[in-house]
Amino acid sequence: MLGTKIEWATDSLNFWWGCTKVSPACAHCYAEGIAKIFARDRTTWGPAGKRWLRFDAAMRDLLKIIRRARRTGERPRVFVNSMSDTFEANDVLNVTRCLALLLMSETR
Repeated sequence: MLGTKIEWATDSLNFWWGCTKVSPACAHCYAEGIAKIFARDRTTWGPAGKRWLRFDAAMRDLLKIIRRARRTGERPRVFVNSMSDTFEANDVLNVTRCLALLLMSETR
């Protein structure tokens, strides 16, 4: 998503939505509540939950962020995977995670 209401970030970017709950703090997960409204049946939380893979959309958004940064000369602060855990131990995410990390490494 280009732009965000998150105070410290200029943008948020999600390569996928959903994650495994790994601690008691996860009982109060803001992302899960937001996903119930916006992601509907595309994602579920927990170890057996399905992830909403959004690599193509995230890649397009990241390219827009890069173009805007070049045009304005301002370095963006991007919250990556605010709706998931980037390093979640989930084999379904391995390819998407590698592609996302590779793409992000090229944005220096």
